[in-house]
Amino acid sequence: MRLLLIDAGNTRIKWRLHDNQDHISLPASAHGAVALEQLDELPPRWATLTMDAALIACVADEGVFARVQTALRQSAQAVPLRRLVPSRQAHGLVNAYVDPAQLGADRWAAAIGAAALHPARVLVVASFGTATTIDLITPRTLQSGSVAERADFAGGVILPGIELMRTSLAHGTARLPLARGSFQDVADNTDDAIVSGILHAQAGAIERLSRRARQEASRFTPGLPALCLVGGGAASQILPLLQVTDLGVTLVASDDLVLRGLACLSEELSS
Repeated sequence: MRLLLIDAGNTRIKWRLHDNQDHISLPASAHGAVALEQLDELPPRWATLTMDAALIACVADEGVFARVQTALRQSAQAVPLRRLVPSRQAHGLVNAYVDPAQLGADRWAAAIGAAALHPARVLVVASFGTATTIDLITPRTLQSGSVAERADFAGGVILPGIELMRTSLAHGTARLPLARGSFQDVADNTDDAIVSGILHAQAGAIERLSRRARQEASRFTPGLPALCLVGGGAASQILPLLQVTDLGVTLVASDDLVLRGLACLSEELSS
């Protein structure tokens, strides 16, 4: 069964055709990404694919979701489109959110993908996009004292992304510019000071959650450090600044966790 997995964010849409039976025959067009301003490109690109259904994690507005539905129809793909709604548990991951459905579908899918990729580990999952999200996943301990493959999505934090921080300072103040500076530990001009402050804030948030992850790792997985998985379109700006290894946490660049999580869920749907 071939499923089109779709990650619809606030800036762009990414997709990947998933087939756990025959990966080799999938065409190069089986994966890709377009900005939201380029949604008209989807029908001809998807028309080259053969699929049985589609699964989407959508945090964009309802207009974008409707346009994805239209793109599927226009591509001559009369297939059902299923929308991911975060649940209390899925694929061995238990959702600790008070209201599971309130959790962003992208965060839930990324957490599932991360836990599947690194089972029985304490994980920090950070995505740097339009918004920055940083989440904590912990394994479960069995009565025997061993660590179970099931894990808990403990929750996390959300903050404005790098670009949102930059534009909000320019729009919300009388004298601060739309900064085009570069990172400095201590900046000696306003443009650099703004960019540096933003990046310090982003890096500081992930380092604080990594300290919590280190504590959880000492409890759940002694001898195995927590992992900090970092992805998203703005991750390249943050990765060189992070000092989580100084905290005893292993840093891992991890892109496409949302699509990986959707693939895990699609295997359950097709079984």
